[in-house]
Amino acid sequence: GSCQNGFWMNGSDVDACLVLPRCTLKQAWVTKLRLVQCLVERERFGTVEVVRAARVPVAKIFGAGGGELCDVSVNNVAALEN
Repeated sequence: GSCQNGFWMNGSDVDACLVLPRCTLKQAWVTKLRLVQCLVERERFGTVEVVRAARVPVAKIFGAGGGELCDVSVNNVAALEN
């Protein structure tokens, strides 16, 4: 990603991708991202906004201080190259 190509900056968030071979439908991706949301919020790690309307749904994870920590997608391995 951005760390490898030199575009990383201090304060940049992390992009993560859950690779789930039998999870191929957009609605299934959203269900998995809601599970991520439940786990993050249950453990009081921060808050999560699930962006369902995006071309590739994503869970945006924010830390307790409000800063964006991580974007999580499902089976979007092409985005990891950027």
